[in-house]
Amino acid sequence: MKPVLKQVPPDQYWGFTYLFDCPGCGDFHGFNETIWQFNGDLVKPTISPSILVTWTEFSELGRKQYDEWYAGLRDKNRTGKFDSITKVCHCFIREGRIQFLGDCWHELKGQTVDLPPATPINPD
Repeated sequence: MKPVLKQVPPDQYWGFTYLFDCPGCGDFHGFNETIWQFNGDLVKPTISPSILVTWTEFSELGRKQYDEWYAGLRDKNRTGKFDSITKVCHCFIREGRIQFLGDCWHELKGQTVDLPPATPINPD
């Protein structure tokens, strides 16, 4: 079986020492053993407590506002503030499976699926 976690230097990924591909978000999430307990198994990891990832991004309106502002149409938006939304991915990882909790933004919320094999991290 292939590893589902990738061990990384903590100074490169916001202090995380392990990363995993999130099949709900289509991006990677991480953890470190300072905060989370980890069974040490890269193939069938169990991590606790839950992992909560939140971020803010432009809404469709916010993207339009930003594009207009960036294009020089600053009279329409003098403040440089843009409409945004907060997204949440909240999960437990147990025995190599990821259980998405009900506050997730994506279509896998409320489901439990296998973690995909770890993939190389794009440095961009």
